[in-house]
Amino acid sequence: MPNSKSLFVVSLLLSIATFGCKSAPPVAPPATLAAVAAPVVKIETELKLAPAAAIGGSLGMSLVVASPMKLVADLDTLSKDLQLPMALGQSLLPLLTSGAGPGGMTVNAEALERLDATRPLSVVWVVRDAKQPVGWCAALAFKEDAFAKQSLQTLGSVKEERAGARHMKTPSGEMVWAAATQHQLVLSDTLETLLAGGASAIATQTTPVMGQILLTVNPAIMAKSTGRSLDALSADLLARIMAELENAQPNKKLTPASKQLTEGMLKALVPALGQIAVARFSLDFGGQHGLLLRAEMQPSKDSPLGEKLGHPSPYAFDTALPVRGDASMGMAWGDMKVWATEWANVLQDSSPSGKTMAKEVRGLMESLNGGSCAVDLGKPELTAMCSLSVRPGVKPALVLDQYLSFARASNEWEAELEARKPAPLKIKR
Repeated sequence: MPNSKSLFVVSLLLSIATFGCKSAPPVAPPATLAAVAAPVVKIETELKLAPAAAIGGSLGMSLVVASPMKLVADLDTLSKDLQLPMALGQSLLPLLTSGAGPGGMTVNAEALERLDATRPLSVVWVVRDAKQPVGWCAALAFKEDAFAKQSLQTLGSVKEERAGARHMKTPSGEMVWAAATQHQLVLSDTLETLLAGGASAIATQTTPVMGQILLTVNPAIMAKSTGRSLDALSADLLARIMAELENAQPNKKLTPASKQLTEGMLKALVPALGQIAVARFSLDFGGQHGLLLRAEMQPSKDSPLGEKLGHPSPYAFDTALPVRGDASMGMAWGDMKVWATEWANVLQDSSPSGKTMAKEVRGLMESLNGGSCAVDLGKPELTAMCSLSVRPGVKPALVLDQYLSFARASNEWEAELEARKPAPLKIKR
């Protein structure tokens, strides 16, 4: 994973975008190029970035964040659509332009206006091998090429010039390599990473993003930096999680059944993480949907996980279910038969009552073809109503019998997990 200097660039991006430090002269209004007082930097050697495609199997991770002024505009639009009493974007702007940025950099609204609002800020992490730390490279797009060069001019003191780039010391003492090219300010921790990943960081700005923030992770490539396989890392993760669970509540130890269940679930889940080729996480806010967090996992080719996910099943929420307000939560799922075996095996190994539970799960999944639930979170006691879809040719009376058997087995199993007596069930048929 990225080291501390890698993470430093994320907080430094906005400050660098201001192309000024506390000792720099005030920034002139960005209306015209002639109004800018700072001289344009000149570097004799031409910058030659490697093609974006050349980075190939070394691109471990990328982060794309909408331009600050776009974030402000999108938050203001959200506030208006939701009829909020305040404009969230305008409330954020003073925080972005407080003048006290990381590294001693000065942040102001005029400087942020010079960024190209149509292109996001981007960072890529480049992985070579376990002997070299993960390198980062960032790109900021400006409205004019001169603005990028002026930002480079006032980034900090120059220690070295090489290959069309500058090795510079920021006001906080951080050392970065920087270059300006085609409206872009490119930054990195090393010259090698800048030349190798600069074009990729710029290309990443054009990645289609449904939202304002997108994080993309390539687990197998990131694992290369440790010198270990994903399977070995997954095994270590499993051991650490189990140790943490054991020590989380010293006075309340896990029951044998709950420990077996937890370990079984982790043993089934953690190895599957090693079968993920690409993971994407995005944040999207808008008037139609409010705040939306999205996670997408792309399995490795020919992996067991990919084989299971290769059989998609449609799902739909039953609109007849009661959704009483904002405190309601809805969920829907498709055919889960392909996953039933894995879950049943975990249940079977958890406890004696888990064996009965596993049998009921297998039988029920043979008869059901998805379903949906509405959960009311606004009441002290959690209440839910579900609608289940029956497979074609299966008699509803049989499914009802199977579900009642499942409910009774579930009650016994939950009691064993908690080392208590089963609670009495109230069933109406």
